[in-house]
Amino acid sequence: MRVILNGDDFGITHACNLAIIDCYKNGMLNSTSMMTNMDGCIEAAKLWKDNPGLSVGIHLCLTAGKPLTNAATLIKEDGTFDKRILCNSDHVSLYEMEEELNAQIDRFIELNGKLPDHINSHHGIEQIRGGKEILVKLSEKYDRPIRCYIDSNEATGAPFEQAMIPVISFHPGSSINDGYQPEELIRALDEAIRDLDQNNLLIEIALHPGYVDSDLMRISSLNVGRIYDSEFFCSSELKTWLDQKNARTITYKDLQKIR
Repeated sequence: MRVILNGDDFGITHACNLAIIDCYKNGMLNSTSMMTNMDGCIEAAKLWKDNPGLSVGIHLCLTAGKPLTNAATLIKEDGTFDKRILCNSDHVSLYEMEEELNAQIDRFIELNGKLPDHINSHHGIEQIRGGKEILVKLSEKYDRPIRCYIDSNEATGAPFEQAMIPVISFHPGSSINDGYQPEELIRALDEAIRDLDQNNLLIEIALHPGYVDSDLMRISSLNVGRIYDSEFFCSSELKTWLDQKNARTITYKDLQKIR
């Protein structure tokens, strides 16, 4: 079994940046994804330069923070992204969406001097009308695979399936239960993979490690729970589980070599 240990939202706030690096240095986290439209992205880029062994993808975002482009159909009156487009996107300009996502990748390259190791999205923008098709275009343009957020049964269409990484992405933890213990997450993970061929399995444990600061409390409903994701990545329970499963930890950068 191969396992990717990923923490999303690199760049969302200073405190979350610190937590992700702590989980990389002192725990098992080996992958993250950067939000280039958030205020902490410049610091995140500097932290990556100091920790080049960390694999970093891009966390494309249309539902938090402000756009990098003039995306009138994607924003609220205050100029921030309108999360409601996940439920109703009939009014959204596909041109504006594609222009904004391209700008976020260009910003990643500007900050880091290289392409992201993979592409994923904040809140699953694949759900937005036209989102899947735009992600496929970006995957082809930049030659980077997509990690799908939505259930694989919903990710239909040959081009999208070809662009996707063949990984089972496990999204438990603080997103559903503030205050969990590491052993609870291990049990949930075991249950999720119980009936699968574990010898040939490729999974991603995708969490949101973070420390809490006032910036995070203002912009994200997922706040205190991030502390428990940080604890999990640094826990002895996770290390023991990986050893017991004889799991090999890899990154999306490793997957690029065999695509």
